[in-house]
Amino acid sequence: MEPTYERFESEVGYLTAIDFVLANASSTLRIFDADLAKMHLEKPERIALLGNFLSNNVTPQLRIVVRNSESSSNVASRSPRLIDLLARYSHFFGIRQAPASLQHLADCHVIADSTHCVRRFHIDHARGSLITHDEEQTLPWSKRFDDLWELSQPWSGAARLTL
Repeated sequence: MEPTYERFESEVGYLTAIDFVLANASSTLRIFDADLAKMHLEKPERIALLGNFLSNNVTPQLRIVVRNSESSSNVASRSPRLIDLLARYSHFFGIRQAPASLQHLADCHVIADSTHCVRRFHIDHARGSLITHDEEQTLPWSKRFDDLWELSQPWSGAARLTL
């Protein structure tokens, strides 16, 4: 497939781009967001896409880094379907909390297989880009996410799931 780069400037465009990336993931999904609220991952259609990704691949890897420490404590209460997926697929799925030193980061992204990427340039503005079928353009964002993952701590809400 030919690489593409598309801009979006609306919440609908952002969510459509997220749906494309979730639907086209086959091995890895990396998500970085303030609190997951504007991604609407709790919607049944997105939970279905995440569930299909986790159940239909041999060794899928879903990693989420949440930036906003105040909101991350509410992830469990706001996203019971997502937490249910975490409980069922904890061997493939992890959530981490970004450290206080990274609270200033204002962008968001969803990356699939290092070839597809949705980037929201700033959490407060529905402007961004969808990169498809382009490992070269997606690679810097994949590396950035991996750095964020390493700097982040396991999400405290995950401990309650194992009790």
